[in-house]
Amino acid sequence: MKKFAIVVFAIALVGAGIFGASIKYGGTITIAPTLFGQHVYNFNPFLRSGTSYAARGLIYETLFYVNPYNGEISPWLAESSKWTNGNKTLVVTLKKGIKWSDGQNFTAEDVVFSFELLKKFPALDTAAIWSSGLKSVSLISNYTVDFNYAKVNVPAVVNLANVYIVPKHIWSKVENPVKYVNHDPIGTGPFLLDQFSSAVFTMKRNPNYWQTGKPYIDEIRIPSYTGNETADLSLIKGNLDWAGLFIPNIKKVYVSKDPKNNHYWLPQGNLVGLFLNNKKAQLDNPLVRKAIAMAINKEQIVKIAEYGYTTPANAVAIKSPGFDYLIDENLKPLWYSYDPQASIALLEKLGYKKGSDGIFQKDGKKLSFNLYVVTGWTDWVTAVQLISRQLKAIGIQANVSTLSFGAYLSNIREAKYDMAISWATAGSNPFFLYDNMLNTSNMRGSNREKYSNVITDAILSAYRTTSNPVEQKEAMNALQLVMLEQVPSVPLFFNPTWFEYSTKRFVGWPSPQNAYAYPETMGMGKAIILSNIHLK
Repeated sequence: MKKFAIVVFAIALVGAGIFGASIKYGGTITIAPTLFGQHVYNFNPFLRSGTSYAARGLIYETLFYVNPYNGEISPWLAESSKWTNGNKTLVVTLKKGIKWSDGQNFTAEDVVFSFELLKKFPALDTAAIWSSGLKSVSLISNYTVDFNYAKVNVPAVVNLANVYIVPKHIWSKVENPVKYVNHDPIGTGPFLLDQFSSAVFTMKRNPNYWQTGKPYIDEIRIPSYTGNETADLSLIKGNLDWAGLFIPNIKKVYVSKDPKNNHYWLPQGNLVGLFLNNKKAQLDNPLVRKAIAMAINKEQIVKIAEYGYTTPANAVAIKSPGFDYLIDENLKPLWYSYDPQASIALLEKLGYKKGSDGIFQKDGKKLSFNLYVVTGWTDWVTAVQLISRQLKAIGIQANVSTLSFGAYLSNIREAKYDMAISWATAGSNPFFLYDNMLNTSNMRGSNREKYSNVITDAILSAYRTTSNPVEQKEAMNALQLVMLEQVPSVPLFFNPTWFEYSTKRFVGWPSPQNAYAYPETMGMGKAIILSNIHLK
């Protein structure tokens, strides 16, 4: 827990101005966190509709904060945590002195109630807390809670960080929390709901917030936008201080209008990759898969299909620079790169020969595959068209086929496909990405490439069952070797997280040099940012 304490202290220093910023209180910040159209009055943090995103973090908080940029975990409503009982029980000690915005004390009863609520109403358990092996949540004292698991699952602490704690004295009176829109939210967070309309709603500073002196701003103003064009124009004109919007040619369109104050940071989000059906003939050979990987020019794909807004993913699918500390440097000589000649040589070594049409074949079977993409997903359509041309240049036929989203997803789940551009949830640590992509148990879900290997499953289990950082690093290294030797899929790039901000009126924003919080608009990250920025 020492690292947790250091992270919290660092976040506190940012807010206190120790890093060189003098604090000025006041001001109204205007933000466009997303494009949901007219606001729908809903501040239930467990739902994923309406304005519920504003409740998460700004009004209701979690036990821990996990920074998706670098995986750092810091206690939030929790003071500390410790695994016991052979890593089957996580003992969480809560901070004392925290109050709900109506003045009542925050205690362990609220925590136990919130988790039991998700168990009683599974529709609210969008973070899949109770399907991750959690067996029970026990009240030990006013400020101590035990989370008991049926089997060892150390990374589950990250799942706990996705649950927003609500006050028992209010929510215990709610008859059906699945339909509860919570118009008068009472939380522990830095802000309170002020005024609401479908066109704009405001939130005001919580004067009794448990982090003394925070937040520094008086008010948050969130207008509604129905489309990118209107929102982009508002940002460009300087009417927005923070936005999470897609802007084509962002340097010219936005930054150039006020280079001194208009900034952006697009940290990496979920992985986009070329998924190969490992159960298909020919694609079941890892060397064929490696030849495909070496024939793909990721730089070109990122530049053309993604406007250069992100960077090519490395061969082990670990985000950089946030997670560079987890990369096994000893394996770097095994990293493959764009090398069409090496790709051709590898296929020829495997006994493939080009036919009169220039396509490799062996035993009468061509290296010819269907490549699926969702209709209308224009950047991905451009990406697969580039991939098709790149593969054809070395002798592999990839026939692009666009499908409706439903048909596309069904074909992938049922393994009725050869190749597909798709995504994998990156999570807050590369382990979660590897578990999603490589675990045999996820074969009908996030394991889109249908990769199955008992050794890989054992490595994933080894990581999950230890709380020893050295043992976890060894397992992480072994998983990187799997990505390099088995090439179950081809990592292309990580989707950018849209984050545009202005320093004309407010300063203290996170950046790659000071990534104290992730610039997300749906979770806890936005609350930490809005608690730390202040008037210029």
